[in-house]
Amino acid sequence: MPGKVIQGHAKYEEDCNQCHAKLKKTDQTTLCLDCHKKVAQDLRQKRGLHGLPRDQLPRAGKVLRENLHFLIPVAILVSALLSHV
Repeated sequence: MPGKVIQGHAKYEEDCNQCHAKLKKTDQTTLCLDCHKKVAQDLRQKRGLHGLPRDQLPRAGKVLRENLHFLIPVAILVSALLSHV
């Protein structure tokens, strides 16, 4: 095994074929979606981040710039909490 697997996949660590298909990327995707039912549903329904094409995904920088005002109360709260430590 090339390295440790994430905790969610630990039960499959000894069964490589559960997650890996040889030679075909399309088979690989099918294996993932067999276990990740919610992601598969998002893809089928073109809903959520999983269902969006890469060019339509929101850009983190743009989201932060446009919604920075939402972070101000969070910063004030964190500051207040840390000042009492």
